[in-house]
Amino acid sequence: MEEAQETKQEKTIGEKIKEVVFGKKSDEEPSEVETTVEAEPTAEEPKEDEDQEGALSKEDMDAAIEKAKADAIEEYKKAQAEKERKASLTPEELKAEEDAEKDKKIQALEHEIMVNNSKNDAIKKLDEAGLPVKLADIINYSTKETAEASLDHIIKTYSECLENGIKEKLKGKTPEGLHSNATINDMQDKQNKMRKYMGIK
Repeated sequence: MEEAQETKQEKTIGEKIKEVVFGKKSDEEPSEVETTVEAEPTAEEPKEDEDQEGALSKEDMDAAIEKAKADAIEEYKKAQAEKERKASLTPEELKAEEDAEKDKKIQALEHEIMVNNSKNDAIKKLDEAGLPVKLADIINYSTKETAEASLDHIIKTYSECLENGIKEKLKGKTPEGLHSNATINDMQDKQNKMRKYMGIK
């Protein structure tokens, strides 16, 4: 029986030795891997710091949240006030208000269409007159009439500037930006186009 106990004890010791030799070694390997894995974030710590630098502080976040709450409350109050105001109107008053709002939207749309059409016409006329089409951007498009008057004024003014530049060049005085006969010829060509467009001989 003692031999059996000794054998069992030897077996237990043998298992422990085996565990120490093989088992603990295998247990230590993951430990080394874990150490390696844990070491990687250490190398990326500066990046984490950079992210923290760009992050909002707690005070900033709290302030932003409070502002959002205040804005939401204000919008809600306005909506409620408008709802109460409309509820106090008679059916006739409410209909008149809705019709006025529709008319306002229609007028805005009509004005947008007018501006687009007037600008397209201006670009076409500027091109026919030999002028830079970008001048269409400085035209007053308040109404169709003001757009047409503004375009005519721009063409007339541009024509006068060209004519004065040509005269100065021919006198021997070179205005700024004019340095050759080719430039004069180009200016004269533009002037002739504008005169033709404006019906001037």
